Amino acid sequence: MNARHGLCGVVLGASLLVGVAVTGTGCDRNDMPKANTNKPVPPPTAQDVAQRAAEAEAKARAAAGAPPRDAAASAKDAAANTAANAKDAVSNAVNDAKASDAAQSAKATADDVMAKVKADGQTLLDKLDNAIKSNKLDEGQTYVDAFDKIKDKVPAELKAKYDTLKAQFAAAKAKAAEPNK
Repeated sequence: MNARHGLCGVVLGASLLVGVAVTGTGCDRNDMPKANTNKPVPPPTAQDVAQRAAEAEAKARAAAGAPPRDAAASAKDAAANTAANAKDAVSNAVNDAKASDAAQSAKATADDVMAKVKADGQTLLDKLDNAIKSNKLDEGQTYVDAFDKIKDKVPAELKAKYDTLKAQFAAAKAKAAEPNK
């Protein structure tokens, strides 16, 4: 073996040893902590969001060549905007709830009015029927006139019954108008 080859072998061996020592140390170790995927990440707080917004604004100002803004004022503005938005959201929710309550109240009132009109119509029809049977035609005419005033507000079944009773009433009036034979 030539001396020159021996020296190259030593240099080569030493460089390999140093290379392994430098590159091999810590290869199996990772200083970064592993992420725990079993726990949910909590949402950022309003203060965190405000701080990130201030940082983003500062970067944008720097990129645009605008003078930097006071970080505390920027964070305060962002927090104020977040609070205002939250207040608006609560106000909107309250207004929606009030509108819903008002709508339910109006529906209940309309249902009550409809029930009263139906009851009044039924009462008038019952009185008209009794007036026809007892041949009290002047009284019957009063009930016909009263029902005509609410006819467009009553349910269809009462209108049908009224039409039948009105025909009976007209027949009773015609019979009463005939001269006695």
